[in-house]
Amino acid sequence: MAAILCESFGKILNGTCDAVGKVCALPFRACGFATGELTKVCRSPFCLYLSVALGLNLPPVVFTGMSWTNGAGGGGDEGCTSASNWMLTNALLCVINMAAAGYISQKITYEPELGDPNAAPYVEASVYG
Repeated sequence: MAAILCESFGKILNGTCDAVGKVCALPFRACGFATGELTKVCRSPFCLYLSVALGLNLPPVVFTGMSWTNGAGGGGDEGCTSASNWMLTNALLCVINMAAAGYISQKITYEPELGDPNAAPYVEASVYG
């Protein structure tokens, strides 16, 4: 009887330790995955394009967020409302542009999975055709 109880508690504790280990290691695995993807992006030929697209479109989005948190988005006189609407429209277009730059860079840079109907054709550049 005691052997059965000890074996059962041993299995429960072993399973609990495995689960805790997997949960505790999750942030490190996520960091490793993100670092690996960032390395692939930095090594791609579209790194400069992506850097410029993100670098020039991120400040308008940030300044629009700052403007809206400071109360310019909710009201004020007619001049502030029209400027705020323009900033919001500009920020929306910037977000779309950043998303498109990332999508295009990813679609062209990486070889598609077999059987993916939405994959762009993958052509490797060569000098001798």
